[in-house]
Amino acid sequence: MVRARALGGAAASGGRRGGGRALAAFRLIRSACHATVIPNQFALAFADEAYNDRDRLNHASDIEALQAMVRQLIDFAQRMM
Repeated sequence: MVRARALGGAAASGGRRGGGRALAAFRLIRSACHATVIPNQFALAFADEAYNDRDRLNHASDIEALQAMVRQLIDFAQRMM
């Protein structure tokens, strides 16, 4: 049962959509289970080129988007407590 949980979604792929189609399908499934799905999601395009040699994201915009999604997930989860 996932009703009392806040759920976020993140995906990565080697293509330009970054797993966006998978995120859309996953959102439908989570919503059908009556889960609280946060609005933000993170799709990392060209994931095979997105990381540096220390396994860190290369682009500040990707880092900021992922951090925003995680912050929103934490906020939703804390409000549900």
